Amino acid sequence: MSVPYQTFRSWSQKDQVQPYEEHQPRPSTTFPGPASNDVLQIVQDYKVWEGNVREFAKITAERLHLRAGAIYHVLKLFCMLPIRTRKEPRYRGSTVRCLPGSILVTDGKTVQVICTGSGEVNEFNWQGIVDQATACHTAVVITATECAQGVSDAFDASCAFLGREPVALVHDNKPIHHEKELREQIEQTTLMIPATPDRGQNKAVIEGEFGKYEQAVGIIYLDDTNLLTLKTTAVHEIIRGYTAGLNHAGRVELDGESRESVVRKFCPDPEKDRKFIAELHADHTKKRKSVPLPTKEVSRVVLDEVFERFGLVEQDSKGEIRDWLAGSFTPDSLREGLAIFGTKHERGELRTKHSLRYLVKVTINRQHENDLRRQEELLREFAEKERQAWLAVHKAEHATVKGVRLKAPVKAGKG
Repeated sequence: MSVPYQTFRSWSQKDQVQPYEEHQPRPSTTFPGPASNDVLQIVQDYKVWEGNVREFAKITAERLHLRAGAIYHVLKLFCMLPIRTRKEPRYRGSTVRCLPGSILVTDGKTVQVICTGSGEVNEFNWQGIVDQATACHTAVVITATECAQGVSDAFDASCAFLGREPVALVHDNKPIHHEKELREQIEQTTLMIPATPDRGQNKAVIEGEFGKYEQAVGIIYLDDTNLLTLKTTAVHEIIRGYTAGLNHAGRVELDGESRESVVRKFCPDPEKDRKFIAELHADHTKKRKSVPLPTKEVSRVVLDEVFERFGLVEQDSKGEIRDWLAGSFTPDSLREGLAIFGTKHERGELRTKHSLRYLVKVTINRQHENDLRRQEELLREFAEKERQAWLAVHKAEHATVKGVRLKAPVKAGKG
C-alpha cells in the first residue's frame, strides 16, 4: 500500500509530540450462544480497527448491508463498547461567570483535511481561545501540532481582539503550558489557571464549541493543489468563517445581542473579578496535602520495628514509604499485611530488592478487603433502618384502610 508523501509528513510531524504507540487488539468476551458469520466478522474487524467507532459502524454497515445500530449492538454484546449509563446530574448555576473578557479558555483541536485528488490526509491543530462568559471566539490559530507557540500566538491575537489583556487564561494540563517562555510572556499580565485534572467541565465552554464545529463542519475536503500553504490558509479561512458567524449571530441568552458585541461593550473592568480569579488561581495551583490518620504515630512505631527485623530499611532509607503507610492505612490492615509479608519472608520467598513492593501491595489489598467488609456492615445497618421505616408506613396504611372498612355503613336487608 502506498502512502502519499504529504500524509507521511503529517504523521511524522505528529509523532514528534505524540510518539507512535503500536495498536493493541481490543479484548472481547465469548458469546455463550451461537453467532452468525456476520457477527463474528464484526467482532474480528473491530479488534484491529484503529479509527473511531462511528467511522467503523458506518463503513461496516455499508459493507454488510446492516443498520449502524446493529453494529453498535453487537459490539456491546461482546463487551467491546461500554453500555451507556445514566449521566451524572448537571449542577445548573454552579459555574461562576465573570464579566465578558475577564477569563479566556484555550484548548487545541485536531482538524483533518482530505485531499480528494491524491488521497492525502493532513492533520492540523486549531488552537482556539474563547471567552468564558459568552463563548465568543477571540482567536483562531492553525499550527501543525498543538504547541506552546500556537498558544502564544492565540493569546496575542486575543489581546488584539479585546484591545487589552484578560485577567486569566484557563488551560489544560498538557506540558506545553508549562514551558518557560510561554509562561513568562503570558504571566506578565495574566494569570494562567490549569483546569482541574479529569474534569473536562472546567473547559466546557470551549469543548462545546469544538463539538458544534464537528457537527457543522467535520472533515474538510479540498481539491489537491500540492501547495501546503494553500491548504493551511484554506483551513484557517473555514474556521475563521465559522467562528465569525457564531460571534456575529444574535443570541437569545444575550437578549438578542451577538457574542462579539457583548464582549466589546463590557471589555471589561479588570478589578471587578480580580479577587475571585486570584482565589481560583490559588485553589487550582496549590499543592493539596492529604490528612494522615490519627493512628499514624503508633503505626509508624510498628513499621520501624518490622522494617528493621526484615531488613527493609535500606529500601526506605528516608522513611518516606513508612510515613505514607502509617498515615494512609488503618492499624488492622497494616497488621494483616505485615503478618502475610512476615510469613512469606520467613519461608525465604521475599528476599529480593522488590520485597518492599509486595508489602505495599498486600497492605493495599487488605485495606480494600476491610473497607468492603465495613461497607457491608453499614449497608446492612442502613437497610434495616429503611426496612423499619417502610414497615411503619405500611402499618399506618393498613390501620387507615381497616378503619375505613369498619366505618362503612351496613346495607339494610329487605323486609
